[in-house]
Amino acid sequence: MRTNIFLIGFMGVGKTTIGRLLAEKANMEFYDLDRMIEEATGLTINEIFRKRGESWFRQVENRVLSENACGFDKVFATGGGVVLNPENRKRMNSCGTVVALTASVDTLWDRLKDKTDRPLLFSRKPKETLNQLYNQREELYKEARFIVKVDGKSADELAEEILRLVNDDNRIAD
Repeated sequence: MRTNIFLIGFMGVGKTTIGRLLAEKANMEFYDLDRMIEEATGLTINEIFRKRGESWFRQVENRVLSENACGFDKVFATGGGVVLNPENRKRMNSCGTVVALTASVDTLWDRLKDKTDRPLLFSRKPKETLNQLYNQREELYKEARFIVKVDGKSADELAEEILRLVNDDNRIAD
């Protein structure tokens, strides 16, 4: 394909699942930014947030993304907050095509309410926290080249849809 694809979107939207399928269909390499951060630090995401805090996590996230973003034929599943850093948004846009996956807050809550691996939702009122985070990031997700709604679609359908969008966009650019 000769480009990179960056999947952005709120936690629970399906970036990792869809990214793996997309990479397979497009014959590209798959990169999960959170797993790369865990490998780089030797800590799980939960441990990072508990021991070092979100600020330190964001610094590592920025470094790992900057070291790996460019090149060709990569699909990245990013963390939901990667868009908070303007450098990350600029880097992803300069190194590939950014696709935002979106879902309704109700869909996200259904997917996340029983999860124990989402440190930003560890609060007394997790649904309120989810709403606040979603509202904080929603406009940043809209900066993506493409916005794909995931509600009511299978991961396979979504991977196919993204592949069509990116291929059509690349044909137009040629």
